[in-house]
Amino acid sequence: MYRYLVVLASALLMACSEPSKDISQRDTPISLSLITGVQPGFGLVKVSQEQGLFEKHNIELHVIDRPSGKLALKSVINQEVDPDFILVADIAFLANQHRLSNYRIVASVFDSDNQNALASLAPINDLSALKGKTMCTQHQSALHFYGQLLVEYSGEKDVTFKYLNISDLVTGLYEGECDFITIREPFISQIKKHLPSQSTFNNSPASTFSMN
Repeated sequence: MYRYLVVLASALLMACSEPSKDISQRDTPISLSLITGVQPGFGLVKVSQEQGLFEKHNIELHVIDRPSGKLALKSVINQEVDPDFILVADIAFLANQHRLSNYRIVASVFDSDNQNALASLAPINDLSALKGKTMCTQHQSALHFYGQLLVEYSGEKDVTFKYLNISDLVTGLYEGECDFITIREPFISQIKKHLPSQSTFNNSPASTFSMN
C-alpha cells in the first residue's frame, strides 16, 4: 500500500515540478487542487495526507470529493470546479476525455479489486431474470460497463438501461423505477445491513444478490 501512496505523491510531483528546481526545496509551498470520487482512490489520497506525504514535498493539497468519479468529472465538465488534477477510474475518464481537453493522463496510480454487484428486490436465480426488465446504472462508468457485461453474458436482448446518479440508484430500486441496479461499495455494505437474506450467482463476473 505504501508503494502506491508514494506513486500517487510522485505523480503530483512530476506533473507540476520545474525541471530545474525540486518542489521540496521551495521557500513557500505549492498549492494544488484535486477532485476525486469517494472510491478506493480517495482512500489513497486521505492516507497520503494523514501520513504527511504531501507536506513532506512542500505541497498544500486541496481535495474536492464527490460521491463518484463520474460526478467528479461532471463537476469539471460543467465548470463548477477547476482542479489541477482529477483522480478517477480510467473507464470514466476515457469516456469523457473529449470534453476534458485541458487534462492529460499522468499516471495509473493503482489497481482495484472493488466489488461490483447486481441488486434486485426479487430473488435472482440466474441472469435470465434480466429479460424484459429495467437495469439502472451510472452512465459511462465502471458500473455501466459491468451491467453491459452481465447483459451480454446472459444473452438476453430485451433489457432496458436507465441512467441515474449513483446516489439515486438504491432509491430508484426501492421506489420501483428500476428492476435491477448495478452497485458498488460502500453502497453494497449499506444495503446488506438491511437484508434479511441474500443469494450469490457464482458464475457472474461479481456478486449478484437480491433484497428480498
